[in-house]
Amino acid sequence: MDTSSDLLTASPLSLNSDSQPLSTDALRVASAQSSFETAILWRNSAEGINTSWSMDGTRYVRNRDLTSVKGSSWQLTATGDYNRDGQDDILWRNSDGSLAWWVMDGTSIAKAVFLTTPAVTDLNWQIAGAGDYNQDGQVDLLWRNKAEGSVAWWVMNATSIASVVYLPTLKDANLTIVGTGDFNQDNQVDLLWRNGATGENFWWVTNGSAVTEKRVLPPVTDLNWKIVVTGDFNGDAKVDLVWRNSSTGANSIWLMNGLDVADSVALPTVADLNWKIVGTLRRPVEELSPVSVGTAPAALSAPEKAGTLTAAIAENSANFSSSAQVSANDLNDFYRFTIAQSGVFSASLTGLTGDADVRLVQDVNQNGEVDPGEVLAWQWERGTISESIRRFLTTGTYYAQVMSYGSQTANYGLTTSFTPAASDDQKFEFKLGFDTQGLSGLNDAAKAAIVDAAKFWESAITSRSAITQSNQLNVTITGKSLVYSNGSADNGTLALSGPQFALDGPNLIISSGISTINARRFAEFNANPTYLRSIMIHEFAHVLGFGTLWEPVQFMDSSGQIFNFGKNLINRTNATYNANTYAGWAYGGLTGSSTQVVVPIEAGAFAHWDETRFDTELMTPYAETPGVATPLSQLTLASLRDLGWNLNFGAAQAYSLPAVAPAASLAPTAQGSQLAAYTSCGCARCLAASKVYTLDGTTLSEAIGAYA
Repeated sequence: MDTSSDLLTASPLSLNSDSQPLSTDALRVASAQSSFETAILWRNSAEGINTSWSMDGTRYVRNRDLTSVKGSSWQLTATGDYNRDGQDDILWRNSDGSLAWWVMDGTSIAKAVFLTTPAVTDLNWQIAGAGDYNQDGQVDLLWRNKAEGSVAWWVMNATSIASVVYLPTLKDANLTIVGTGDFNQDNQVDLLWRNGATGENFWWVTNGSAVTEKRVLPPVTDLNWKIVVTGDFNGDAKVDLVWRNSSTGANSIWLMNGLDVADSVALPTVADLNWKIVGTLRRPVEELSPVSVGTAPAALSAPEKAGTLTAAIAENSANFSSSAQVSANDLNDFYRFTIAQSGVFSASLTGLTGDADVRLVQDVNQNGEVDPGEVLAWQWERGTISESIRRFLTTGTYYAQVMSYGSQTANYGLTTSFTPAASDDQKFEFKLGFDTQGLSGLNDAAKAAIVDAAKFWESAITSRSAITQSNQLNVTITGKSLVYSNGSADNGTLALSGPQFALDGPNLIISSGISTINARRFAEFNANPTYLRSIMIHEFAHVLGFGTLWEPVQFMDSSGQIFNFGKNLINRTNATYNANTYAGWAYGGLTGSSTQVVVPIEAGAFAHWDETRFDTELMTPYAETPGVATPLSQLTLASLRDLGWNLNFGAAQAYSLPAVAPAASLAPTAQGSQLAAYTSCGCARCLAASKVYTLDGTTLSEAIGAYA
């Protein structure tokens, strides 16, 4: 519709200095004699934090934090009394066009109500305000198309649209609707405009069905000043204007008497321009301790409500992105998504300004907490190095978690993707080959425990890794009555295991593995399969290279020349694992250090963590008795990460260093027996038996060329 010329044209008014929003006066205007206040609502979109200024009239009193909403999908667009309880609620708009009300109870969210209106995906249409347009007690929504200049009311019937009413079109892109309110106190919603090019301000006065007149306010030609919201702050039932300076962060209220500025009251300055005033909230007055007039607010911050599963940001799909921040005051950000078909999920964390991690979580027991076993993918880096995770998922609801490490402040960019797939072509699998004859003494429950131990590692390793040629690793399981080198029966060793190696071009890889279980212990394993499962998780770690690939592997060609391939992660002289490794970071964390620390390892064999330092950790050389917890820690997983495995650190179990190391030495005696109640892993023997491998070819170049 065309607009009459008197609505398009305004007589310019000279700027009166005492009508500028900036004022040095700190006049306190008496609060309305009412049980309600008009609070100022703030949002920091960069951090996702929402808070409000509780006001005593025009005087700032304190912050009242609301739940954070991080990411760019949801934008706070308007406030109004949705459920007719006399206090304002908060309207959100999603980038997919959906709308939802936060129904407020003071500063708490009573519930969220999604509107059943059609999705408005054309982002040229923006919600410009809210109000009861047709005086039926329900809040209606005002829209403006910034490209065409069209203006329209959605007249609402609860969550649906009853009708659409169009107002005159203003095509001037410099004109913006900056507020709504009953300007002339006739119980009709009027519209306030500001011209961003000239500083002109005017009201559209309406009669419920049409614009009846245009009423011009004093202009403000300093275009850094913006009218951000309207509301009644001094309880005189007249619409007041809140201004914010987009350059300095200064804030002010114009207390209005119709078209006249009765007074200008300065509010505290908020210099961080990421903070925007986005609305006013009429709500019950709280008992607030006063502060002196003009005192700046405390740092605008939000509680850790967003750092819980129950307050996770809802995403419409598993493909989303977000830029936000975690810190000591907001340790975690959770993003919730649901997938309706299986496929591969990945997430990357980039642009870090501090140390933060990304994890994939499933709340299996639906208790709103991240419990052991519910972290499906987590492969941390330390410092500001970018991170990524990958996992094949079945249908269900999941959470992407960004968490601060060491309470550091970290800006981050999170990007996720999901590719539907029936199966995972990168899934890591053990291909177990059981020696029927050698294992004939094991019962079915014990054999099932071995399979279950392999499944633990299949879950802990998230995808095919560079340390293997294939995503399948063949491991032969056999049983044998072990003997010591002097021929005497070995009743102490539980099992011994190790990998077999090959070259893939110039790279050392694990080609297969062998695990031998001591048949002298079969009766114990048959009676306690859970104990055998723990032992085999330990043994399979050796097949994956733990302790068996900490030093270069030697290969010999046909001439007898020896070549070394692989990493050198340990120092035999002082029996330590190098500090500048993932394991060094993990051990630093265990000791309370924020730096990398050398890790004590088993002296002599150099294939386990040091028994006296780590005691019950699963990868020490001496096992605990059945029934004693032997957690596999992040330290062990970090060592496998050093070898090149793609891992889920969430598979680790809770572990802390013992307060006092065991007093007695646990070294074997000269006869090869162990101290009472302790039994050992014999993987050092496996290492000694497979020290040198023959190259596939007569020379080194031929051997490498065979795989190139």
